[in-house]
Amino acid sequence: LEDRVRRGVLARGARQRVHAAARALCLRQPQLVQRVSLTHVPHGVREQQLRWRAPEATSRLLQLQLLLLLLLLLLPLDRGPGGSGRRRRRGGCCGSSLTAAGARGHLRKKLIREFDLNNGKSPQHYAIGVKEIWEVENANHSPGDVVHTMGWPLNEGTSGGGFLYHFDNKRVAVGLIVDLNYTNPSHSPFQEFQQFKKHPKIKQFLDSGKRISYGARAISKGGINSLVKMDFNGGMIIGCDAGTLNPSKIKGSHCALQSGILAAEYIHKILNEEICDFDDIFKESSLYQELYKSRNFSAAMHKFGFYLGAAYNFIESNIFRNTLPITIKDEQRDCDSLNLNNPLYAKEYPAPDNVLSFDITSSLFLSGTNHEEDQPVHLKLTDPSIPLTRNKELFDEPAQRYCPAGVYEIIDKEGEDYFQINAQNCLHCKTCDIKDPSQNINWTPPEGGGGPNYIGM
Repeated sequence: LEDRVRRGVLARGARQRVHAAARALCLRQPQLVQRVSLTHVPHGVREQQLRWRAPEATSRLLQLQLLLLLLLLLLPLDRGPGGSGRRRRRGGCCGSSLTAAGARGHLRKKLIREFDLNNGKSPQHYAIGVKEIWEVENANHSPGDVVHTMGWPLNEGTSGGGFLYHFDNKRVAVGLIVDLNYTNPSHSPFQEFQQFKKHPKIKQFLDSGKRISYGARAISKGGINSLVKMDFNGGMIIGCDAGTLNPSKIKGSHCALQSGILAAEYIHKILNEEICDFDDIFKESSLYQELYKSRNFSAAMHKFGFYLGAAYNFIESNIFRNTLPITIKDEQRDCDSLNLNNPLYAKEYPAPDNVLSFDITSSLFLSGTNHEEDQPVHLKLTDPSIPLTRNKELFDEPAQRYCPAGVYEIIDKEGEDYFQINAQNCLHCKTCDIKDPSQNINWTPPEGGGGPNYIGM
């Protein structure tokens, strides 16, 4: 048969049947036939070769294929926009994973719940900071100057303050920090910031200027009373993710760096099999001393209000030099502070003048934020019905106002209210995850690496 196949005597259909018969024969007795060459001489078709391997080689190949398949199944996939299977790089650190994702990191809630890291601690408290970079052309610009403010335009039980920093190259950074324990559901941190820039003390530096960047981010300001246990079995939470910011100074970079240094020292001792406890290392550090001295700052403002709280902090800090044997705690979560919606206390904000105040849409353009349109929404609702059935009825859905990016809105869809999430606008500030009164919104990392692209912030 093989000889007749090689001489091209059999017709095409017969050759195919011989081909199948030969392959069946090889599978039954592979030692008889190792190779069959099939040449289509009449049609000038090139030689086709069929190879069969002995059972031992087939077994080894099958084992290799199964091993490769197992490895592919074990490797994590990042589906990315549209569900494409792009690989995600991974890393590890000697059995210890350090989480440092900034204020309200996306793993924080799960780790705290899993390892009970907030046992005996006050709830963490947050503020939202809204910030812009301006290019200015006036004689008031003086590189290195710093302006800090408290109060106006914040009122009605809302605490916070503003800042303005003079940079080189005729640039200034202006911003407003609003504590997220405010009570009025119609309050809008973004709109408060637009009014802040109109104050004469701030306006004088922005006259004839031009905005070049915009952004927003939550900060953790509960202080040492809200600082979670930073080490757990297999890892640590450090930096602002744990809550190491100094609330009296509203400065956290140096504290976060110090917490990272302490974590490195602790892990080094563990790897060298030294007996140690992170709490002991932390309490002997300058970071602990700094945070302990400012332990009452935020709680006093929350418990006593803006004026009495500010007075207490001034007396404790400047007269008693933070030596009073008193610890003030605020046990109310920021999400539980909202009053019920009352039209009598609704706040109305003026329309933007496009000189000092602007709308969210033009501000978002300056943030450079971008997410792929076809990726899954990274802002997850535990119960999709809550925004309309509970939050709208009780609080007029405050997500429409506390979000500085216009992500959430209630629109009319086919004659009915519809809660729309414009996830592509998200600035990753985490305010919704913090302030939602029903704790129904969970911020998760978006696929494809989307988000803001800040310039000079």
